[in-house]
Amino acid sequence: MRRKVVFGNFRYRECDNLALYLEKMAREGWIFRDWRLGMVFEKEEPQKLEYAVEVFSEGNENDTKPEPETEEFAVYCRQAGWELVSSRKKLCIFRKLSQDAAPIMEPEERYRSIKKAERESGGRWAIFICILGLSLLNGLRTDNPGEWIFDNLELALWITLFCLFIYKLTWFLDFRYWTAKARRALDMGAEPFYGKEGTWIYLWIQLRWLLPYLIALVYLTLTFLAGDKISGGLLLTIFIVVVLYKGWVGLLKPQRYRHEMAFMMILLILPVMVYGLWLGLVLAAPKEEEKIETAYGDGSVSIEEDKKGIMGRAVTYEITPADSSLLPEESVTCELYETPHAWLLDRMEELWSKESGKEMLIRDPGRMLRISGMDQLEADQILFIREALKL
Repeated sequence: MRRKVVFGNFRYRECDNLALYLEKMAREGWIFRDWRLGMVFEKEEPQKLEYAVEVFSEGNENDTKPEPETEEFAVYCRQAGWELVSSRKKLCIFRKLSQDAAPIMEPEERYRSIKKAERESGGRWAIFICILGLSLLNGLRTDNPGEWIFDNLELALWITLFCLFIYKLTWFLDFRYWTAKARRALDMGAEPFYGKEGTWIYLWIQLRWLLPYLIALVYLTLTFLAGDKISGGLLLTIFIVVVLYKGWVGLLKPQRYRHEMAFMMILLILPVMVYGLWLGLVLAAPKEEEKIETAYGDGSVSIEEDKKGIMGRAVTYEITPADSSLLPEESVTCELYETPHAWLLDRMEELWSKESGKEMLIRDPGRMLRISGMDQLEADQILFIREALKL
């Protein structure tokens, strides 16, 4: 028997859209059987079936199949003329058995169940993301962009966090509008339609499911293109673990307690595993060191960090003179920033000049050198540093 899997992520307040979609597929000869990695359909003769998708308030976000509470609810619904086909999280899909089947829920009860489930599902992490977003906005105002803007991965992460903040803010406003609209319809004696009008919504639901994986692939691509093998290895590890976890949940459909246990184990083990991998890669990474000879003295230069991105390049050097009298310290840390964007250098110079501490800023067209640990250098010492860095 032919089968196909349709990926999608229907929200609780799109349950009527899901019911209409299943009815449309049945008319085309694709009958819904179960949720696995996605919605599983089997090819049969076209049928005119009627579905109802309800939110079971006693369900759980970690449910992958009907739990005992859901089975009890299904017995009650079967007596009313509806057969439970499958369930996932708090969503239950029913197929109508008889034409005189009574509604599973009253409009008021249905509204309360959907509203509560949508608030709990969409509101998860909302407070954390909003706090993070506000901190991000404050950081854009006060933090020096030189610390993150030259790394494609860090830049993409900041942009993603900002987009998540805007997304959650938009979700909250849309949720408030939706609840008011549904409440108004109920007060007028009408039953709200839980979903969006138009066929475009089904394409968007499938794209919405795919979006996190596309973002992850963009991160991996940016990281490996920048030559950052350490960050790329860490991201690839996280991506593989998440995909395996999602595949395990989708294919094997573990019971709620096993799902919750696996999720907690990942939260505990993944950070330790990533940190261990990062530590191993950092320790194994070779340190570049170059001997230098200048008119002002000899020494060595090592690259501590090298960031290349679409906004420019940031390199951290450590200069160690052969003669300790050449510089006030045994070694000097220098940060070289190169970018065609003058406004970026202006902003970095403005913020760093306000900081208290020993450091020097040397500005050239298209680049800026930041020398840490000292605020005064002789002319020949500056020339020694410039020649050491080939500036």
